[in-house]
Amino acid sequence: MKVVNLFKSAMAVVIAAMSFTVTSCDDENEPTTPNLNCDLTEVTCTVGTTATVTITEGTAPYTVTSSDEEVATAEVKENIITVTAVAEGEAQILIKDATDQSMDVSVTVTSEDDTTGGEGDGEVEK
Repeated sequence: MKVVNLFKSAMAVVIAAMSFTVTSCDDENEPTTPNLNCDLTEVTCTVGTTATVTITEGTAPYTVTSSDEEVATAEVKENIITVTAVAEGEAQILIKDATDQSMDVSVTVTSEDDTTGGEGDGEVEK
């Protein structure tokens, strides 16, 4: 009787060890999804200028949506987002990737009178 109980206990240990081994291997073979990330999280532009934000990680294709298109619009081609400053104010650009990950880029648009000098495209902040 003791031999039968010992055998049953040994079999239970073996089955538990095999189950652990099989389930622990499954996770290692699954591909990982890259997190959505951009080179900038804040952009400041003057009215009429553009700024570029680069998506550095994520799964294409990407979509972009402005919270206020009267202040700033956004377009995406491949992994490059072009933000156009339309009118003074603030907006958020929502970026989504193919795996439904999302992030925001804050946009501040100032009038030409608010700038302290310099020409060219908008000022960007990291």
